[in-house]
Amino acid sequence: MAWSDNYIGFKYKYGSFDRAEGTDCRTLITLMLKEVFQYDVDLEKDIPKDFFKKDADYMIKEAVKRGEIVKDINKIKKYDILFFHFDGDVRHMGMVIDDYKTFIHQMREGNSRLDKLIKPVWTDNFYCGVRVKAIHVGPKV
Repeated sequence: MAWSDNYIGFKYKYGSFDRAEGTDCRTLITLMLKEVFQYDVDLEKDIPKDFFKKDADYMIKEAVKRGEIVKDINKIKKYDILFFHFDGDVRHMGMVIDDYKTFIHQMREGNSRLDKLIKPVWTDNFYCGVRVKAIHVGPKV
């Protein structure tokens, strides 16, 4: 069983860090960073709930504190955190889990799941990736 299997199937609930209640895309990434990678980041505090309502410059500024920005979708690697924009705003995030650009994310409709970055809905709406240096060595499980 892959480490990512433990994060598939969560229901959607905005702002919740409780697995039983559900997660949103931001809280799902936070759980993985803390539990799998043992990365000391408190996205609940460090990145506010209104993160996605802020403009892209704010997103880049906050991301740079944690790692390197990857603007070219073809340079995305395993463990990069992905950001997507819809209707002009950055509104979604996920994390790449393998060398084939499979990523895990939480959708509003349905449960957390795996998806392929090569699908048009993701390639067309890709904003950037963040390569968090401290986690790029892989899971600590």
